Amino acid sequence: MSHDPGLYFAMAEDEYHADPALSGSGVVDLLVSPLTFWIKSPFNPDYEDNPTNAQERGNAFHDRILEGRGRFEELYAVRPEIDDYPEAIAGAEALRIKCADLELKKSGSIADLCARIAEADSEAQLWPLIMAEFEGEHAGKTIIKAELDHDIERQARIVEMHESARKAFKGGWPEVSAFWIDETGVPMKARFDYLKARAVVDLKTFTNSLGQPIDAAIARAVATYRYHVKAALYMDAVEAAKALIRDQGPDVVHGTENGTGRPSVDWLEAFLDPMHHAFVFVFLEAGAVPNVRVREFRRCVISAKSGATANLYWQSGHAAYRQGVELYRDCLAHYGPDLPWVAPEPMRPFVDEEFPIWMSE
Repeated sequence: MSHDPGLYFAMAEDEYHADPALSGSGVVDLLVSPLTFWIKSPFNPDYEDNPTNAQERGNAFHDRILEGRGRFEELYAVRPEIDDYPEAIAGAEALRIKCADLELKKSGSIADLCARIAEADSEAQLWPLIMAEFEGEHAGKTIIKAELDHDIERQARIVEMHESARKAFKGGWPEVSAFWIDETGVPMKARFDYLKARAVVDLKTFTNSLGQPIDAAIARAVATYRYHVKAALYMDAVEAAKALIRDQGPDVVHGTENGTGRPSVDWLEAFLDPMHHAFVFVFLEAGAVPNVRVREFRRCVISAKSGATANLYWQSGHAAYRQGVELYRDCLAHYGPDLPWVAPEPMRPFVDEEFPIWMSE
């Protein structure tokens, strides 16, 4: 683990992901296969994380919902559209034609052509210069298309109109990272979408290509992507962070380099309440109809007759999470971090139970 155990506010996403400690996503990959985990982990020197368009879109959406429009505009800039500049001259051929009209030299690079035209005609709108000025003004920001910005705002508006979802993202801190040592000795990490004094909020999008009732589509997404496994890990992460702060004091709580971006003493005292944190999912349907649901992931069902009974989904998620941690420990001890984790699975026959029922129909 690259970071000392503790709770980190305002940590950069790249810094978090570079730490080789085991995460919820890592546990899910381990449950697919040890090699799946190793290939996608910081242990693999050849791995390159090339975000897909969907991932980049998801990151932008998360930043907008979790941190608000003001912070979003500090991180992102909307790319100008050439259609908004009907008189703009774009492309080498169009620039050469403009040079000919102005009786200027037509050879050279696009930069040369633009420089000649700008000197001769200060009113000319030159698309390369428009873009160069835009990129200079927004250096360091992620550039997104106007279509994506509009879509994100449309979805954000729906989330903010939903009372429970709006309240879920108030009074806490976005993108908080936790690092701790598991009871097995495995270094662990978790990154909470939104951490409140008494709740963890996790923002998820889902699709509904089968046209199911919304709650059924969400349950399917939880099972398919093993969100219940990650939720169980996050709940342990909160308890580990509380224990660290109680044992070692506020020095294990880290903000930004200048000391800002960390919670107040009152907030930390509320966070340390011995009651278990609530774990809440905010689900937003991707696509044209952004349905919103807020669902709580509970350890137990409380009833007057039977008292507290552990929910099956929590038991399943927690058992799978612990299985992943044990698998990580065993593979790290056997292979080390440098060798690919190729499990020595022997040849074996198929059994009927492995196949879906509809196969034999």
